[in-house]
Amino acid sequence: MPTSPNKQRKERRKAASATTAHQQSESQPTYNNVPRKLDRPHIPPLCAPTQSKFVPVTVAPRNDGGRCAYWPVCDDDRKVCGGYRPELCKTFGANGTEKAPSQSELNYQRHLKTWNTKNIMSNCAWYPFCGKAVYCGGLKKIYCSVYGGDNPVKEPPSVEVLKKAKRDAKNNKRKEDRMNKK
Repeated sequence: MPTSPNKQRKERRKAASATTAHQQSESQPTYNNVPRKLDRPHIPPLCAPTQSKFVPVTVAPRNDGGRCAYWPVCDDDRKVCGGYRPELCKTFGANGTEKAPSQSELNYQRHLKTWNTKNIMSNCAWYPFCGKAVYCGGLKKIYCSVYGGDNPVKEPPSVEVLKKAKRDAKNNKRKEDRMNKK
């Protein structure tokens, strides 16, 4: 009898394939003379060798509902407002009743809804050249809408300049804190 888990697994597979081949050769189930695929035989996992039953995973039915393309500004379900795409939303779309928010405003609202408090309060990775991360999305340098990504709006500063500016901003903050304590 093999002792390693890999050898045990190979033996089980070999035994299962022999069983399947034997079952198929005896009688293949058919429906209107069309062969049907047999269910897969159950092979217990190594961590539970006494398991005797296989429970198939049921796939949940696809739901057409969900968030509107303008979520969180439009809180309606997309079945209600039709917002599968931004132009189809009945509130903010092409024929909508209200003016659509800009992409930066939409991103800001999404950050407020989905980010934790620490991330909302944190500075952008390009601080002090850029402000709070919640406005630009810059928790990491690449996510900043002003200085990061493939097509930055502004030319990002060099690493040395960024380090010096961060050090100066930190020193100024400390000075302000000391002055406020007095």
